[in-house]
Amino acid sequence: MDDWDNAILFNILKNPRGRLSDFAQGTSLSDQDVHYRLKRIRENKILEKYMLHLNPKIFGNQAFYMAFATDVTFPGEVDSIIKCFEKLTVYGISGNEESLNKKIEELKSYLGNPVMEYSPKPDSVPIQLSNLDSFILKVLSRDPMTPTNIIAKESEKKVKQIESRLDYMEKHKVMVSVNSVNIHL
Repeated sequence: MDDWDNAILFNILKNPRGRLSDFAQGTSLSDQDVHYRLKRIRENKILEKYMLHLNPKIFGNQAFYMAFATDVTFPGEVDSIIKCFEKLTVYGISGNEESLNKKIEELKSYLGNPVMEYSPKPDSVPIQLSNLDSFILKVLSRDPMTPTNIIAKESEKKVKQIESRLDYMEKHKVMVSVNSVNIHL
């Protein structure tokens, strides 16, 4: 990987559903060059897969994050795992108060005391999803990289309407598309 590949990867991490021109931002590369480099990044399994994370608040749940300094991996069910350098792993979990407390205790009993705990403040305004929003999330849960025009065709809506709803959901943190990246140093 060179500096251009790093720039492309950084831009993809910021906006996985972006266009080739978005990924080329800050470089002098053409869309065709970015396409070629992105293909190579995927073939080399640096960019492993795309995932969709839904805000637990849309299900009436609260999120909680814990970081542990250990090589041990928790074998149970969690919402997300972020493996960082220096033996640090961050676990994301969600649920109602009772299930969240149970999962926190399971993680602590298996991994020891966390080096960091974080719970985002609950929003005072609940997240309201339209039927179209729910449809879009259903399509994206199958494949987070489904093109907007395909979602529009499946929903029998206009592309601009789908783009507007996607912008709304991203702005209100209903969903986030993330990548699984594997960089070996």
